[in-house]
Amino acid sequence: MTKIEITSWEVSLHRRDGGGLRVQAFLQALDALDADYNLNAIGGREEGTPRSTALGSMKRKYLPMPLRHRAERELPPGIASTRLALGLVPVGHRWCTRHADFAWLDYADLWSEFARRHADHVTGLAKAAATGQAWMWKHRETIDTQAAAIVTTASWSDSRKLGCDARWLPTPTYSERSVPRRPARPAGTIRAGFIANFQYPPNRHAYDYMLKNWYPLLRNHNIEIAIAGFHSDSLSTPPGVSLVGEVENAADFYADIDIALAPIVTGGGMKVKVIEALTHGVPVISTEHAADGLPPILENALIPWTPNLNPETFDLTDPRESRTIDSALKSFSIESFNNSVGELMQTVAAKNAHR
Repeated sequence: MTKIEITSWEVSLHRRDGGGLRVQAFLQALDALDADYNLNAIGGREEGTPRSTALGSMKRKYLPMPLRHRAERELPPGIASTRLALGLVPVGHRWCTRHADFAWLDYADLWSEFARRHADHVTGLAKAAATGQAWMWKHRETIDTQAAAIVTTASWSDSRKLGCDARWLPTPTYSERSVPRRPARPAGTIRAGFIANFQYPPNRHAYDYMLKNWYPLLRNHNIEIAIAGFHSDSLSTPPGVSLVGEVENAADFYADIDIALAPIVTGGGMKVKVIEALTHGVPVISTEHAADGLPPILENALIPWTPNLNPETFDLTDPRESRTIDSALKSFSIESFNNSVGELMQTVAAKNAHR
């Protein structure tokens, strides 16, 4: 097959956060298929993260989503038409549809939903601007997906929101060859954990939300809270909250906690950290938004946060002891992801053969 043109954020090639895991999984799947591809990485290593300048902070407040024209200027303007373009970032989707016979557009999340949720948490001009971006990206998503041959989403619910035969393609969080087994935790104080990239605004907002709304109840029940992930060392910590820092192996973090926290209230797409915890055998306390994007079986496996939640009733057993949950989690294996990518590549090859 002709060389595949791929568009991605540069930062996603170097970080193992949700977006990074997905991009790297795609590249590994294509490598396993011996596919020939050219990677067009845009945005630099810090794209999608908050800037320290006042101008950057203002842009984040009033225009939460990246600007497409700025990103498209980094893509080659004169490339000859290719058989297949794989878009792994929405700002490159139009470029893919214009330069390929077959455009495969992947959505780690829907930027229209991201902007809409941002609008729910700001006021005045910022709310109006975010609402405008939500409408604009909704329109772009419709136009782009109609021009695509294949559309995939990380979120189960996003595939239904897009329609257009969008296929749910879950981001992989583990390998069936090395299924993480949960070691026995010592009896006594419950240890809760929240791991995330805290340079990503929705995760930083989630931490502040957790301290304001969850921390008082958890602290009152003597529950320890461990915080880990990129830039977690920049967070302030009240009594009972400890910083673990960046974690080389996520399994080590999950082995050291009894329950995971997912206090996410902004952002879009499926929350990889929720699935990651479940696949490591750790139950999850979740907001309604953090559960959004999961298939119903797994959404029902989470512990929904309520102001009257009683930690003494927490079921801290491995969620995978349920056969239905364990079976549902297999969709998030690397093997399942690779098989799906292989099937979709065969679909492209079949369509190509009939041209």
